[in-house]
Amino acid sequence: MLDDVANPDVCVQLRSLLSDSSLPAEQQVYATSLLERLERGVRIALLGPQGVGKSTLCDAILGTSCGAKQAAQTRYFYAAGSAHCEPDIGARITSMPLNSCALGHVQILDVASCGLPEEDRVVGRALEWADIVLWCTQDFGAHEAALWATVSDALK
Repeated sequence: MLDDVANPDVCVQLRSLLSDSSLPAEQQVYATSLLERLERGVRIALLGPQGVGKSTLCDAILGTSCGAKQAAQTRYFYAAGSAHCEPDIGARITSMPLNSCALGHVQILDVASCGLPEEDRVVGRALEWADIVLWCTQDFGAHEAALWATVSDALK
């Protein structure tokens, strides 16, 4: 599938095209940006209160067990050996490389939010980092609804 970001042929072809330096400068910049984006893969942020199933959803997306679940821990999962950069979201993050990942280059950020102002800032930074945002909850209280309303439809 050519639109599969894990398809190595697309990245190999782009690298080859970039290495021969035959592209005009504007296309060279675009192709370099596209290659970096394809190698980065999809960034998914799982947001919501503690204990609502974010880690279980993470396990399902990754097709693996993410290990022991710990309360109030922000975790960052990425495929070992893939191009990635730990997100700078203003919170302590536990990075967890995965030896195999069902979705290739996917990166997942699992952030628990209890509605504290400093956590709202972390959620805001996670929104800036992500390509896809999933809000996990059981109650969807007023504070959660207000935060979710700030997320662009393109991320939801």
